[in-house]
Amino acid sequence: MLRLTSLLALLLPLPMTVGAMAFTDVADSYPYAEAIEYVKAQNIVGGYEDGTYKPDNNINRVEFVKIIVGATTDTATIEGCYTDDLTYTDTDNEVWYAPYLCTATKAGLVEGYDDNTFKPAQNINFVEASKIITLAMGYETTVGAEWFTGYVQALAERGAVPSVTTGPAMKVTRGMMAEMIYRLKTETQTAGALSYEDLMAVADQAVTDDEYTDEMITEEEMFITQMEEMLAEETNMEADLESEDQILDQLEADIEALLEELAGGETMQDEAADDVADDTTDETTDDETTDDETADETTDNSAADAADDTTDDSADDAASDATDDTANTAAGNGVYAEYTAEAYSDLQASGAKFGLFFHAPWCPSCVALDNELQAYGELIPSGTTVLKIDYDTAPVTMKSDYGVTMQHTLVVFDTDGTYDQTVLSVTGDQIAQYLQ
Repeated sequence: MLRLTSLLALLLPLPMTVGAMAFTDVADSYPYAEAIEYVKAQNIVGGYEDGTYKPDNNINRVEFVKIIVGATTDTATIEGCYTDDLTYTDTDNEVWYAPYLCTATKAGLVEGYDDNTFKPAQNINFVEASKIITLAMGYETTVGAEWFTGYVQALAERGAVPSVTTGPAMKVTRGMMAEMIYRLKTETQTAGALSYEDLMAVADQAVTDDEYTDEMITEEEMFITQMEEMLAEETNMEADLESEDQILDQLEADIEALLEELAGGETMQDEAADDVADDTTDETTDDETTDDETADETTDNSAADAADDTTDDSADDAASDATDDTANTAAGNGVYAEYTAEAYSDLQASGAKFGLFFHAPWCPSCVALDNELQAYGELIPSGTTVLKIDYDTAPVTMKSDYGVTMQHTLVVFDTDGTYDQTVLSVTGDQIAQYLQ
């Protein structure tokens, strides 16, 4: 969990010294330089690993919620929020933003959309941001002509509507966000701030409470944001990744040794007999494996499963196909294989349900699920297939068509080959449910 400054410290403005900027891409002459320096000094917003702030980049809905909740709510309240109470269909209750989204939802800062989604990766517009920050700061509002009138007026009265704002639907940038927080926290008025009337004069159209566009945060921004949060929150991530790599290396070595034995003349029947003998000696079956097992036990069981796969496949396939089936078919009825354009096209015409698992080697949860699907084939229902596709190299049009904005995503296709649904942070047990 990210370390947050206490609420008391956040409410006490620090002396500002603009001149030696903390970010390489924010010059002293930048319009919001003082505000950006303030949010940095208050630990409200950090920069990127390369020393930049990217003030002109848009900010998405869940990032804005995280920043505002972190700046206005004490750590104990955030960490104590029961994230399982969140019911949005497109968010993950186990990731870095969950405690902040939980806190914002329970405090009434956000409600989501009519279809029970939150659209976390969607860039936030000005009036949505106005509602969240006004309620978080506890300002009184009045009812106006539009649902957002009171929220915008509350900001305008405090000189916190940035002069660059071109209308209610304008997307908020990281620089604008810093300016809004700075003006409200320090109660600093500025002659360039817009009034409510100014804002509405440049508005081209009314904005409804659930308006959104298909514009999403760029893949580069999402990648950087996720990596920044993961590095900050997971202090032992590097050790975890090393452990995952060791498991993968050992599993590959065991499978390679098994295939060499097969090539050397050992029959499939002998393998099956060996497996039965091993199972008799080992009192712990695959289904009885617990989280407390060591990495070596996991590797051994995975190798045993791979041997069972080879034995089962040999009963149905020719000996020449045994190697391919061992690599692509997990220890059950379903198939888990690497993505190819040809395989994807064939599955669309096959009349069977299938899924695309968007995997990234730098994502610990992706690696864990990949290991699980290779070791436990019963997770994939009979007659269905899951293709593993690299998130970073997958066709941009494919990710756009299926709404894939982050790694560890499963896209499900129906029996007629048409798109069914996109599921974030899917687990092994859930895959069977979605492919039934």
